[in-house]
Amino acid sequence: MSAVKITRIRCPHCAGQGYLAGDRRRCPVCCGNERISADDARAYAMAQRRMSDANGAGELSWPQKRKCAAIAEGIYELLQELPPWRAHRRATG
Repeated sequence: MSAVKITRIRCPHCAGQGYLAGDRRRCPVCCGNERISADDARAYAMAQRRMSDANGAGELSWPQKRKCAAIAEGIYELLQELPPWRAHRRATG
């Protein structure tokens, strides 16, 4: 039996609504389509991870760092893949 391959997921930026709630503009990630491809989801996860790493030290940045990292982790978990920032763990043991 072959494993299920996920090709499209609900947009993590707008939560699958296709628009941003505050000003009712189309979502810049999914362009109003409510779903994005797995490749676009990986790119979005990497951008969130980079944003998490780029936040400076300080009490106010910690909640945002955790939020960005959780989004990135959640996307890779949904795609059932090992994130690139943890790939060294699989290679070494």
